[in-house]
Amino acid sequence: MNKQPNTVPNIDKAITIIELLSKNPNGMTLQSLIDMTDLAKTSVFRILNTFVDHGYLYKETNNCFRLTKKFLTLGLAGMGNENLIEKSLSVMRRLKDEINETVLLGTMVDDKIVMLEQIIGNHPFTFYLRPGKKVEMHISAPGKAYLAFCDKQERETIIDRLEMKRYNQNSITDKSILREHLKIIKEQGYAIDRAEEMEGVHCISAPIFSSNGQPVALIWTTGPSSRLLKEDFEKNGNIINQYALEISKQLGYIND
Repeated sequence: MNKQPNTVPNIDKAITIIELLSKNPNGMTLQSLIDMTDLAKTSVFRILNTFVDHGYLYKETNNCFRLTKKFLTLGLAGMGNENLIEKSLSVMRRLKDEINETVLLGTMVDDKIVMLEQIIGNHPFTFYLRPGKKVEMHISAPGKAYLAFCDKQERETIIDRLEMKRYNQNSITDKSILREHLKIIKEQGYAIDRAEEMEGVHCISAPIFSSNGQPVALIWTTGPSSRLLKEDFEKNGNIINQYALEISKQLGYIND
């Protein structure tokens, strides 16, 4: 931990711990945090318990500490969208009942899509992600949906920073090809992940707009390719787009 002038040491320590926990969504024990931060046991213990008392951390039965949704709530409030999850849930439930697959809600943070909430699908086998799960922009439907509809300058800044990691033969690893895909996504109103990260898994996503017309969040569905069929991409994409627009209107977006 590099200390800078005019900083508060205890706050520096707390931020170090929180950032480390954010990279370990399954939680970390007191001892593992001590080992990785090289901080005194007493300091780490007090910081952890302070966050637990205020509801920002949860201590599990295996003595691991993990972040709660309270940090997500703070982040949304900072963007002026503290009611996003509340206004999205009923719409997400209706979308789940129409397509029967799991429906997820997320937003862009640090060039990744962070999952905020989900409604589990109706099938016996469905996908479940822990809130706070991050997905890459270039190989995920919500990531590409965000890039397609955000401000051009922001889009180019994010694309310039992307590493374009290859996960399988379906992954887009060329930035010029990604840009061409984004043009198509903007025209059709939804984005598709054709098993670009995980073999046999398809995703479809559409943007949620704030009152200023910029994407503030994304909703998407994910399921096995045997259920989310390629021939149904257009139908399901248009359905998801309509539900995303409904949430957008609740946030003050006016569709011209």
